[in-house]
Amino acid sequence: MLGLMLRLQAVQVVSDVLGDALVASGSLTTLVQTGVNNMMRTIMNMHKFASKDATQWRQHILLSTTFLDGTVLMYIQAQTVRLQQSLARNPPAVAGDLVQSLTLAFRFGAFASYHLGVAASELRIYCTFFNDLFQLSIRPIVMDARLSGQVMIMYTHLLFFLCNVDALGGEKDVSVDELLPELTSAALCATVEKFLRAEVGGCGLPFTQAWHQQFRRFDNLLAQETATYQFIENVYNAIESQLASSAQPAAPSAPQQQGRLLGDVPSLKKAKTSQKVSIANAAQPVKVNQKLRVAQKKDVTAGVDPELLCALTGQVMKNPVTSPYGQTFERDAIMNWLDQNGSVCPITGKPLSAAQLTPNVLIANKIMQQLVKQSMAAPKVDGEDDLYNF
Repeated sequence: MLGLMLRLQAVQVVSDVLGDALVASGSLTTLVQTGVNNMMRTIMNMHKFASKDATQWRQHILLSTTFLDGTVLMYIQAQTVRLQQSLARNPPAVAGDLVQSLTLAFRFGAFASYHLGVAASELRIYCTFFNDLFQLSIRPIVMDARLSGQVMIMYTHLLFFLCNVDALGGEKDVSVDELLPELTSAALCATVEKFLRAEVGGCGLPFTQAWHQQFRRFDNLLAQETATYQFIENVYNAIESQLASSAQPAAPSAPQQQGRLLGDVPSLKKAKTSQKVSIANAAQPVKVNQKLRVAQKKDVTAGVDPELLCALTGQVMKNPVTSPYGQTFERDAIMNWLDQNGSVCPITGKPLSAAQLTPNVLIANKIMQQLVKQSMAAPKVDGEDDLYNF
């Protein structure tokens, strides 16, 4: 408990320093960019390798510090302006490190907002980039073989961030009075669909299928049950169906016309964050009412040893436990299932209680061995997948 508190306090100190530097400079310096990127990586890696308090650590980055809703959102806003300026050049000139930095920031945003209910939903108020990045025409850079794959991964992680905030799922948990018109769910639905149809579907069926496949290669912390996830999945399916039914392969259509960019609305400044949970009270995981469902075959993470996957979610486990019936689950997932559905096994339908679950040390060791092997491998380029996709 004391270690968790000290780590959260350290995050807040670093957040204050980096946030003040962003505001003071009015732009993004190399030093601040390096500092924010390294802090995001450190936080995610500490979650990856934590033997205890991992869930509390992830949840309280948002609930008890201002790193995500203050510093990181300002950082993304500044990087979005850089991307807009790069695309406006003739010819467009987008640096690979810019795309990779945005990818990392969206991964972090999805990581820190996963299953956090109202606290996550309220982030949309400050995410002007949810509108701006889908207003851009990326056609000039996706035709660049050097950048095409990186841009696809960047936008996919942006879509994941949208899913975990449930930005397209209505305003139930958000004050409409505080939302810019372009950030309402209805407006964002129209903006995202227009972007996917024009900028992705406009490049043909194989290109669209590649983006859709990347979207389905979700990481371990993606809220698939949200209306946002289902909306995006339906849009991809509709575009693919339309393109596949065409008699002749369609020539690439014209890029979309750029709509209003919110830019500096709000300007580069610290977001007005909601009241935080005291770091001293960060001992327990926060339970959020998220309805679980048993993973379908299409939900299972591809290319991973099936032994390492949770029988309930289909995702790589962190704290595996086994039931008397032979299934192995991620501890948090099965505990949430039992809370929501009562003492019944999600796979067999037989009676199951928390007391009947036992830690699976063998599988836990295999997972850790995989993590160590990946960490000792060649340095990972931002945007490439690892076991946990962090």
